[in-house]
Amino acid sequence: AADERKLAASALYPGMDLEGTVAGVKKGQGLMVDVGAVLNGFLPVCEYVDGFARESDLQALMAAEKLAVRVLQVDDGKLVLTRRSGDLARPRTPDLGAADVSPFASTPHEEW
Repeated sequence: AADERKLAASALYPGMDLEGTVAGVKKGQGLMVDVGAVLNGFLPVCEYVDGFARESDLQALMAAEKLAVRVLQVDDGKLVLTRRSGDLARPRTPDLGAADVSPFASTPHEEW
């Protein structure tokens, strides 16, 4: 019954402004944020603030009763959030595939 009052994933869209509370910490990765949706949002460390996030930024976010966030991406049942200002476009991470280490296979372990 409580889920009926929560926002459906289909109602979320990039750029949407939301307010949430910290629901958990993924150490070194980011924060889980309850934004009142059926999905908890993930706020990656790189999206905490404009520029480089510091430990003090994490402490401030953890202490805040409410966090203003924007939807960065909703994909495959995952909700990614941001607190950064400006454009939502982010560079795509190239898929490098498996590395070919065969040239190193004959290298004696003493050389490593």
